[in-house]
Amino acid sequence: MLPESKILITKFPFRSGLSGVEKHTFQIVENLQGKGLQIFLLSSCPVMLGEFKKRGWTNQRWWLGFPPVNLSTKWLFFFIWPLLLISSVIGLIYCKYKFKVDKLYCLNLTEKLVMTPVAKLFGYKVIWLEHLSIEPVISKNIFRFLYKWWSRFAKIVAISEFVKIELEKIGIKNIKVIYHGIDPAKYKKQENLFEVMAEKRSEDYDKKNFTIGCVAKLEKVKGLEYLIKAVDLLKPEIPNIDCIIVGEGSQKQNLHWLIETLNLQNKVKLVGYKDNFLDWVYDFDIFVLPSLKESLGIILLETMACKIPIVSTDVGGVSEIINNENQGALVESKSPRAIADAVLRLYNLGEDAINPWPQVANPIEDKFLLEIMLEEYKRILIST
Repeated sequence: MLPESKILITKFPFRSGLSGVEKHTFQIVENLQGKGLQIFLLSSCPVMLGEFKKRGWTNQRWWLGFPPVNLSTKWLFFFIWPLLLISSVIGLIYCKYKFKVDKLYCLNLTEKLVMTPVAKLFGYKVIWLEHLSIEPVISKNIFRFLYKWWSRFAKIVAISEFVKIELEKIGIKNIKVIYHGIDPAKYKKQENLFEVMAEKRSEDYDKKNFTIGCVAKLEKVKGLEYLIKAVDLLKPEIPNIDCIIVGEGSQKQNLHWLIETLNLQNKVKLVGYKDNFLDWVYDFDIFVLPSLKESLGIILLETMACKIPIVSTDVGGVSEIINNENQGALVESKSPRAIADAVLRLYNLGEDAINPWPQVANPIEDKFLLEIMLEEYKRILIST
């Protein structure tokens, strides 16, 4: 029997939250821990640490400052570089001798810039995950030269061909694309329990109308203002339209202001973050993703598995999921009219849209299955 490969995951974020990269990491650990891999966490992220502790996975709180992603953190990064280097040395020595770790799996920019050279010095093999678009956080970063320099010592995993192309444009090589994967059986089970789920959905939303919706962080990059403006355009054509937006974020007050300004309080509802967001997705007649930028669009895969029609902006890696008209409607970004027209077309199709096309699940079965993703990660984490 081959010895287990011991992986140290690191994450030192600017701000902590439960988003795609965290859920993606939990999925990998949950499915691969003990199957040729032992996985440990070194982090300052409260969400990651809390989830690892709750699930009984080995974790250690550590400090490594903040990633240099804005003017203040870039200056801070520059001035405290020696402290970050010392912290990296101590942390990596500690983990190497306590946990016998032999590989470093970096999620955030901080550890890629600071820990990578130290890890190589101590005999670690290094893997970087690029889960998000690098524009502009890396591509226009003053420390991009460090990122490019240390990338020579790492195996880089990109979540989409779009992200891989972005990296190649700044001279990064040695990139492998591993798509996010989902388990369709999970969604079939939920579909079979439709009536049960209907009883536990939101107490403050009784679905009676034609409902479009989105699950996204309330951030500028998600383009939710254009979805709200599209609802305003759709009112005359679809008087019984409702729009449900699931999520939290810094733009919440601005979006509330827009809703009130357009007098859409009875049409658009911001319901906050929901752990059971898929229960809400099942209530949507059409799912709309109005993003300005997406590295892939994992929520689209989950929506497809729920067999809900999709309207999405054609940005980033979205077209790697929706690549023909049978899988959803792609529209230009920053255009309420384009969103409204696509929703209206699907609305006018009636049952032909509400009971979606059988082809809609094909992309999942072809390249977005959980078992495919896990096999790829197991291979790269063991062999790197």
